[in-house]
Amino acid sequence: MNTKQRTLAILILFVTSLVMSGCGAKQSYTLKCDISTENLGFEITGESGSVQTTYNNESQGYEYDASGQISAITVTVNRDLVYENSKHAYHIEGTITIKQTVLLTYDITATGDAFGNSPQTCTRP
Repeated sequence: MNTKQRTLAILILFVTSLVMSGCGAKQSYTLKCDISTENLGFEITGESGSVQTTYNNESQGYEYDASGQISAITVTVNRDLVYENSKHAYHIEGTITIKQTVLLTYDITATGDAFGNSPQTCTRP
């Protein structure tokens, strides 16, 4: 076997080992929002294992109509998630507006480890 053949064989073995071990595969991470008038759920797809959630001064603001009844609620989301398996940490913040029993809008942004310089968002204008 000459030098070129030997180099080619080594290169093929290296590429094959990368493919077999999964080192060449990139994991996809995405912010997934499950938001309704009854649920405010967030997760990062691609992560696994248990997650520790820290709530950072989240709040609810209320608007009232002329008769004193609640006409709208604005929820301010501000929380940190840390996934046990990967140790990836994420920060999620934004607002959700509900008028009477109808979800009007939300604008949620997540930043963190797997997202790098590309924050993920969920919006409903």
